[in-house]
Amino acid sequence: MIEFRLGDLNVYKDYESVCVQSSTTISAQLELLRMIFSKYSRVYIKECSGSFHFQVRLNKTFEFLLPKEDLIENWMLENDSHFIAFFAGYFDAEGNVQLYKNRLRLRVRSCDKNILYLAHQKLQNLGIRSIFRLELLAGIYKYKKLNKDFWGLSINRQDDIMRLIKLMLPDLKHANKRKSLAISENKT
Repeated sequence: MIEFRLGDLNVYKDYESVCVQSSTTISAQLELLRMIFSKYSRVYIKECSGSFHFQVRLNKTFEFLLPKEDLIENWMLENDSHFIAFFAGYFDAEGNVQLYKNRLRLRVRSCDKNILYLAHQKLQNLGIRSIFRLELLAGIYKYKKLNKDFWGLSINRQDDIMRLIKLMLPDLKHANKRKSLAISENKT
C-alpha cells in the first residue's frame, strides 16, 4: 500500500478521516484501487470524459499513508523480499511494459528521483542491470507543465527482465501488468 501511495495516490487528512484519491483512464488501475481499499471503507468512483476519479475515506489508522517522501525505507532496502514487494507495488503504480523492436523493456518513470535511484542501486545489488537517467527537465512541454524533473529507470536486457519478472510476479496486483509479464515469461 505504501509503494502505491508513493506512486499514484493523493492522500490528505480531511476532518476525522484520511482521504485517498486518484484519477486514471485505465480500468485495470481502477479495479486495483477498488480491490485494495474496498475492504476498509466505501469506495467512490466518478467517471468524467473517459477518466475515472477514485476516492475513499479511511479512519485514522491509515495516517501512515500521509507522508510522501521521495525515498525507500531502509527496512525495505535491507531485505530482498521486502524490496521486491515494494518495487512490484511501485511498478504497479508507475511502471510499464513495452515491446520495442521485438524486445521486451520494463520502465518506471516518475518525478521521484531518489526512489528510482535507490531502486536502481538495489537492482544492481541483486544482479539485475538497469539504467537510471533524467528523461525531462522541469518545464512546459506541449501545453503541459512539469513541476519537477522527470526520471526513468529501465531494464532492457532480456535475461535481467526475466529474472525480475520471476521475482515480481507474485507481488504484482495490476491485472494488465500481470498479464503482460506472465505472457512474456512464458515465451522464454
